[in-house]
Amino acid sequence: MALPAIFRMLRPKTFLYLISLRTGTEMIALTLLINKVSGIYGLLAILTGYHLSWLQLTMYIYSIGVLAALCYLSPHIKRQSPLQCLALAWLYVIDSLINASYTALFGTTWFLMLARHINDAAPSDDSKLPGGAMMNDTAGFTSPEVNASRVEVVATPAM
Repeated sequence: MALPAIFRMLRPKTFLYLISLRTGTEMIALTLLINKVSGIYGLLAILTGYHLSWLQLTMYIYSIGVLAALCYLSPHIKRQSPLQCLALAWLYVIDSLINASYTALFGTTWFLMLARHINDAAPSDDSKLPGGAMMNDTAGFTSPEVNASRVEVVATPAM
């Protein structure tokens, strides 16, 4: 029994009509790999003594888990194992949703923190916002240590 035309249209044979699906899948896996390696560098920040918020820590640990799953599932692209390729597709979809939620949470926290500091003369407590204490420590313009209203730069010749 032949499939209706709509189902044939939904089953592409090329990636963006340019390259094979296998090559496109490998490219997507490579970009996911580069994205998730950042989790290793984030956890290395702990070794330098940098304090991570719970939001950062969970994202970095999650990235390491996805990196391990990606390393296990990526060789199955060339082997064309259907179950593992389907698992890789679901991993990519779920990872995209989780990354979007982390980005939305970060953006919302950043917006709320800046909204608090726009007209405040006195700094407020940002530790109640998820990741707010970390943002307050690293973003100097929200709570500057030095209140400089004027800066003069004088150029002198090098000797």
